[in-house]
Amino acid sequence: MSAPQSFSTAYQQLNEDQKLAVDTIDGPVMVLAGPGTGKTQVLSLRIARILEQTDTPPSSILALTFTDAAATEMRTRLISLIGAAGYGVPITTFHAFCTALIKEYPEYFPIAKESEPLTELERSEILHSLFETLPLDILKPLNQSMLYVPSAMKAISDLKREGIEPAAFAEIIDRSFAPDAEPTTKAGKIKFARNKEKNQELLKVFTAYELALREKLRFDFEDMILFVLRAFAEFPDFLTICQERFLYVMVDEYQDTNTAQNSLVEQLAAFWGADANVFVVGDPHQAIYRFQGASLENTYRFLELYPAATLVTLKTGYRCPQFLYDAAFSLTTHTSLPESLPAHLREGLSTQLLAVSKEKDGAQTVVADTQQLEHIFLAKRLRELLSQGVLPEEIVVLCRKNSEVHAVAEVLLAQGIMCSVSGGTSVLEKTHILGVLAFLQTILELRSGGDGHELFTVLSAPWLDLSRVELWTLARQAGKEGITLFELLSKSENSVSEPILAALSKLKELGVTERQLSFPDWFTTLLTDTGYLDWLLKQPEKYTYLAEIQALSETAKQLSYSDHTFGLREFVRAVSIMQERTIRLEAAYLQTETQAIEVTTGHKAKGREWEYVFLVHSLDGVWGNARKPQLLTLPDSVLRFTSVGDSTERLAEDRRLFYVALTRAKKQFTATYSKTILQSGKEKAAIPTQFLAEMNALSETEVKVELDEAEKEKFLESSVLPKLSSTYSPTEKEYLSSLLTDFRLSVTSLNKYLHDPKDFIQDVLLRLPQAKPAPMAFGSAVHKALEFVFREISDSGTQPSLAAAQQVFVEALQRELLITDELERRVASGERLLAAYYQEPERFVAEPVFIERFFGSGFSTTMLDDIALSGRIDRVDWIDKKEKLVRVIDYKTGRQRSIGDIEGTTQAAGLSEREQALPESIRGPYKRQLLFYKLLADLDPSFRPVVTEGVFEFVEPHRESGKIVTRSFELTDSAVADLSELIKTVMAEIRNLQFLEL
Repeated sequence: MSAPQSFSTAYQQLNEDQKLAVDTIDGPVMVLAGPGTGKTQVLSLRIARILEQTDTPPSSILALTFTDAAATEMRTRLISLIGAAGYGVPITTFHAFCTALIKEYPEYFPIAKESEPLTELERSEILHSLFETLPLDILKPLNQSMLYVPSAMKAISDLKREGIEPAAFAEIIDRSFAPDAEPTTKAGKIKFARNKEKNQELLKVFTAYELALREKLRFDFEDMILFVLRAFAEFPDFLTICQERFLYVMVDEYQDTNTAQNSLVEQLAAFWGADANVFVVGDPHQAIYRFQGASLENTYRFLELYPAATLVTLKTGYRCPQFLYDAAFSLTTHTSLPESLPAHLREGLSTQLLAVSKEKDGAQTVVADTQQLEHIFLAKRLRELLSQGVLPEEIVVLCRKNSEVHAVAEVLLAQGIMCSVSGGTSVLEKTHILGVLAFLQTILELRSGGDGHELFTVLSAPWLDLSRVELWTLARQAGKEGITLFELLSKSENSVSEPILAALSKLKELGVTERQLSFPDWFTTLLTDTGYLDWLLKQPEKYTYLAEIQALSETAKQLSYSDHTFGLREFVRAVSIMQERTIRLEAAYLQTETQAIEVTTGHKAKGREWEYVFLVHSLDGVWGNARKPQLLTLPDSVLRFTSVGDSTERLAEDRRLFYVALTRAKKQFTATYSKTILQSGKEKAAIPTQFLAEMNALSETEVKVELDEAEKEKFLESSVLPKLSSTYSPTEKEYLSSLLTDFRLSVTSLNKYLHDPKDFIQDVLLRLPQAKPAPMAFGSAVHKALEFVFREISDSGTQPSLAAAQQVFVEALQRELLITDELERRVASGERLLAAYYQEPERFVAEPVFIERFFGSGFSTTMLDDIALSGRIDRVDWIDKKEKLVRVIDYKTGRQRSIGDIEGTTQAAGLSEREQALPESIRGPYKRQLLFYKLLADLDPSFRPVVTEGVFEFVEPHRESGKIVTRSFELTDSAVADLSELIKTVMAEIRNLQFLEL
């Protein structure tokens, strides 16, 4: 393909080192890219260069990134350079890449289809159970039998990330603890023997853990890559398919990739040997995620595999001023490079970046007497910057640990400084979530005949909006009488206000209805009926709160999937265990880009930049030299080039994290610390981190913070009363826009938007917690059964028995969240449905081309101009093989629809005013669904046949005839053109947030 003007312009703006990296398109290449040297631009332009100079299709260039955000940034950059072709390049994370392979080639993966990802709670439960039952000695000390559980959990994850399974780990133990490896000193012998015994017992745990996962139909996050590596080893033809498919492999943030990820890349490129087209970009100085801080492990490994690789060092920095690059370089000189390092690599790693920025000195260290005064200085300085016109999104406050983030953010919020939090405390520590949990505990206690010891807290919840004065009066009266609040309310109904009595009645009622619904369904009812969701949507922090309650709701669903008797009692117990074992529950926050200063950790700041960076609590023991007891040390030979027990390497890892934090700044970097800190309620002297001295660049300023009485009072306020908001602020609009960054329009989303934009906001964008209705669960199970039937026909040419189909249906339905009575009723209904389906042999004459065909995910690209579309078609059948004509089939449970219903010409269609005004060809939502499927097929380059017909199979037998009703429709290009124009109009409205006005 010829290079577009945007590519040519961008290429001309590169420096010579960047051009060398972009132009070297053949053979192995390693690029050392320091902070702000333009690595994303280099990666994007190199893809464009390959497409320009070779006949390689976009789908044959694989770019693997460390995070979803990096993948999105690279794709956005590539599209700006080469246009629509950029959508066809697979740019993805390692995990998403492996997931796509497993989905596209299921025949190579003997994974039970009903297997689910393991939750952190399940992981903890499995390991605690193993520690209780396995014959362990050294890992199960007396009176502290669970002491090693967290260490074992981390060790198993580390081993899996390094591609080490139990059998391989056993070999490593044998090699590492062979008699000739034993130290000669007495102390060394004792330590050697203990470590050997610890690792042997860890092997027992690891082996039993893997067996437990298979029995429970669970898999770890790390398993996805291991599954693919196993498939490559067991099925050479599968490896060949992937090698022929991906002719160029590019890896971003190579310094942080683990051994399993590296093995994946190496296998994909192995066919070409030492001449493989593998391009890796990284900076060992920024290796902050690599196991045990193994910063040079990947570099050594790459050069061993590809000794003739081209090494390119980017020497020009476009982010930081020179004084910050100098400080960062000074930091790196305090980590010695191994003597064995090749000379050209040593030279590259010792390169000092030259800055393009002409900013003058803007680096300083600020020291305060106390941590409270440090926080006051921070708040005042931030306020000064904002008053000078600095945009809040150009300022960041960086902390070392998650636990510090929330505390610092609270201080800033109390000072009236808007900030957004990335990381911080667990969802289970958030005040409003604790309020919801108190509701659950109280409902359970009241139902069990208890008094609800947290009843006062529950009735004081802001979403109930009860009179606080009355509640205080009642609580005081109960105290005087020496009885509980519940007892007082029960005997004083005539003197208590109706709202309080109604709230108490609602709690009791919820205790009854919980036994009549699946737990996730009931949990949603709780949030709605208590007024919690209405209250949440009026809060300034509504999107933060929403992400957090969604995390709790998803936990309820995940736990319920594995146990259909799961209910309130079990959930309260599960949450209690998570709190007791400090199992973090993370929320999927989406950061807004404007109107707020971000408070986050050094790790989460990786790959980003701000004009002003504040590094707080820059203390020894926080940034470097943390006193962390290492209970369980893996053998050195887990890694080939790094000693995993080396304490100097752990300090070097902290130094690299400090380096990352320092080099986020485009203008100014300020490190702050205090001379004293509070520890266990006592004041303790503190000293600054050694990294400040190692930089040789920061002037130190001792600040005296003076406050008048009003400022002191304001600072000492621990919280601010929430302000209700019913309009959409600029921040909220920015948040909604951010949700559309990677948005893929499905026909369900389109139909929701056209029917009611409010449903689109709540169900599609915000994804408010929703229970899965029983009919939908039933439909999913029927789909699974029919998928099984036609996949068997397609793969083996044999129709499976009715009993086999019914068994698949029952097993699928049992995985849904239905109460016992509903489950039994739906099982009987589904078995009758399948029996009726089998009574019509003509149903099985079809020749399927695809079964459960996904579009717009994995390696399927479906773009309508710049609009990403997605969907899944139940079945695609041949109409005419010679002409390559096919029909799409969609199964429908529930009542049969007439042709008029489907086309939207009858009142039964229930159309909105907007739908009624649409052209007849696309008026009905059901008809739109079939046309949308044709559009997906037309847009997907990998889908060769032409869709000319769409069919709905209403698989529940007609009440009178007992027959399966089929509705067929011709799908014309003109109707698809109408739909395409509608989609473009709708997406323009969505991107402009016009739905807020509808």
